[in-house]
This record gives sequence, C-alpha cells and structure tokens, in this order.
Amino acid sequence: MEEHVESGKFESVVDLAQQLVQINSEPSHKEYEMEEFLWKYLEEYGFFIERVPYAEKRNNLVAIYPFPENQSFDHYIAFSGHMDTVPGYKKEEGFVKEGKLYGRGSADMKGGLAAILIAVKTFLKEHERGSEKILKRKKLKRGIVLFFTVDEETGCSGVVSLTKKTTRLTQKLNKDYFIDIGINGEPTSLSPIISHKGVVWFEVDFFGKAAHASVPHLGKNAIELAAEFIVELKKFHTTLRARNYLANSDITPPTMNVGIIQGGTKTNVIPDHVHLEIDRRTIPGETVDSALEEIRNIIRKFPNEKIEIKMSHPGESYQIPNGKENEFYKTMLEITTQYGTAGQSFMEGYTESDVFFRYLGIPMINLGPGSIEQAHTEMEYVEVNELVKACNIYYDILKTCCWK
Repeated sequence: MEEHVESGKFESVVDLAQQLVQINSEPSHKEYEMEEFLWKYLEEYGFFIERVPYAEKRNNLVAIYPFPENQSFDHYIAFSGHMDTVPGYKKEEGFVKEGKLYGRGSADMKGGLAAILIAVKTFLKEHERGSEKILKRKKLKRGIVLFFTVDEETGCSGVVSLTKKTTRLTQKLNKDYFIDIGINGEPTSLSPIISHKGVVWFEVDFFGKAAHASVPHLGKNAIELAAEFIVELKKFHTTLRARNYLANSDITPPTMNVGIIQGGTKTNVIPDHVHLEIDRRTIPGETVDSALEEIRNIIRKFPNEKIEIKMSHPGESYQIPNGKENEFYKTMLEITTQYGTAGQSFMEGYTESDVFFRYLGIPMINLGPGSIEQAHTEMEYVEVNELVKACNIYYDILKTCCWK
C-alpha cells in the first residue's frame, strides 16, 4: 500500500528529538532538565500545566488544552510518555547518520515524545487558524491531555505516584474530565499495541544450617534445597509455556526466569542461606496474586523446610476493553495502515498503560516510533523516517478524535 507521508510539515521533529536526546535524564541525573524544557514548550502553546511531585528534582507533568473550565465539552484524548532513560548517556548524543538518530533514549522514548509534541503543536496551530475563518471554523469535540512521567525505567514508580496524588487536574480526571482514549508513545515500530504482559519479581530465601563440610550430616545445605526448588520451578515453567489467551492470538504464553542466585560463604562450609530472584511475566487472565500463589504452591512441596517469599515491582498484564473489537483500536489501525505498519497488537514488555488503565480508567494504546529491539542498546537509534511517520499518525489521530 502507498504510504501517505507528509514530511515538510513535520520536519522539525528531528531537531526536537535531537534536543531531547541531548538532555541527560538517566537515573543518576534525574529528569528536572527535561521537565523544564517540556514545561516551557507546552506553556508556549496555551496548555494549563501542573507539576505532580514524586521526589527531589523529579516531577511528573500533567498538561491540558484547552482549560476545561472555559469549555462546554468534557471529553479528552491523552498522550503520554516518560522522561527518563536507562543509564548510558554520552555527551555526544543526538547525532544523525544515514537516516538514523542515535543516542540514549532516541527509541525509548524521546523520539516518541518529540513526535507527540510536534503533532500536537501542528494540530493546535491549524485549529487556531481555522477559528479565524468563522464560516469554516473547526470546533473541538475533545481536548488534549498530556502526561509526562518520571522513573519509568526502574518500575514505573513515577506514574503510580501521579495516579495517587491529588492536584487541581488529577482529582478530576475521569470524574469531571473524561479521557476516552490514551496513546502511550513507547517504541512499537508504529504498530498500535493494545495488550502487553504484566511483570512481578519474586525473592525467595532458603534457610538451612551451617556446619563444617567434613561433617555435612550436622548441617542442612540451603543450596541443595534451592536446587530442588529450581527443578520444581522448571517443571512448572513447562505448564506456563502451554498457556495461551484465545481471545487474542497475538498474545504469547507467560514466562518465568531465575535471574539471580546467591548463597554460600566458603567451599568447606555447609551453606545456611540461599537467595533466589525470579522474573515472572503474566498474560491477561493471570494476576500478580495468582502468580504469587502458584509459587507458594511449589514452596508447599517442601513442608519441613524454612522458605520465605516476597514480591516487588508488581505490574498487571493489560488489554484494552473489548480487545481487537475496541472502536478506538479499529480507528487507530485504519490510520496506521495508511503508513505501512504491520498491525501487531501485543508486546512482551510491561508499560505504563496498565497503570493509567488500572488507576485512572484510561484505555491506552501503545503506539510510537522506534523498535524495542533498539531500546537500551549501546548504539540506540530511531529511524528519522519513523519520527516523521509518527507525527503524521498522531496528527491524523488528533484530527479524527478531536475535530467535529
């Protein structure tokens, strides 16, 4: 299919993406420079903006246009993205070579942020011009809400805090101001993703009894106990691989990985403690609590042993209401198909979409430039052509969803 890409209207996206990539927002540096840049950018285009505090020099931003109290409508479309990156920032970030923009965060997800900003700016400029022509005026039926979050890369803690803190705007979201659909600019190669896996980490500790290795019968080997547990865990993983989700053939089975094992002090000492860490990815139909109970069932196979478990980073699996039959998803698919995207509807990784839907009731679609395969790599990049396509897609979404 022929792609209908306007490049001239959105060529400034490359320069903006470069500027964002050149701002260091890895965990040690924090996001305050990104926050100030985005604040000034949005303020210029008439957004009402609030800071939602998370930690020192780390504020989420919520912006809304037009200001709700001056409008007769109460429905909105949202765009979201996180300001932080994983470590790896270099001072020479943000260079373009052979049609690719390189740098930490170019794919995940400052390229998506830039495309959102340019598309929104272009849309608002055209709306303002249209309002001057009284007979041809295009009226808004939905406004725009923007969420820019912090601390996504270490467990989505920033967005969770945003959904739980009360500000002038957040206390009214989906109570007085109804957000019908949200677009999260995560790198999806511009496919509209409507479902993803959840994630939960388990820490399992095994306790034995220390003794000299020459008299092992006087002790209890915690490493051997952990090894027996891992054998049972591997059997259970076979069960997980057989699970599927029939309502959406794109969804792959759940997974589990033993990522860390620590134990023992010396070769000639019977180890009395082993620490195990497990990554569990869930699919729709499973929950964090059900995954925890399954691990506990394995622990129950060792009734005479001391084994403790706790979990962290709990994030539920997500699927948009009605799945592939969701009307907004169908609309997005029609738009993205014009630009040659594959239309994959599921992604393996966890995203903030779960948090927005679970806490605020906003149905979210992940849709952004760049590939997850490039995210977090040493030579992270995003295709310049995809940045421009993303602007076209976001702009078309705005026209379709916001203009009467």
